[in-house]
Amino acid sequence: MSTFCMGQAYQWHDPTRATFSVIHGRYWQTGLEKPFDRLPAQAKASVRPELWNLAQNAAGEYISFTSNATQIHVKYKVNKGYLPSNSTLMMMSGVDLYARDNHNKWY
Repeated sequence: MSTFCMGQAYQWHDPTRATFSVIHGRYWQTGLEKPFDRLPAQAKASVRPELWNLAQNAAGEYISFTSNATQIHVKYKVNKGYLPSNSTLMMMSGVDLYARDNHNKWY
């Protein structure tokens, strides 16, 4: 999908609609109730509610892609969820972006 913002064209890519797996950091890729779940839907009946709730958290998951873009914009929505007592809202609602150049140097 292309969008124009302030005269610039942006090409948006939805990782949940990719034709190959781009969401990593979890064991299951299929049978999920929602795109960023950590456990398949069939596990809901066999695990404790506390574990199921934790499995709805996408922490540790990542989206892998290759781009030659000079700018990257990220659109995401944070669902209300469990906030552990030893964490802050910032930890639960941010996005980290890491880049690696042609010489394998990370930024």
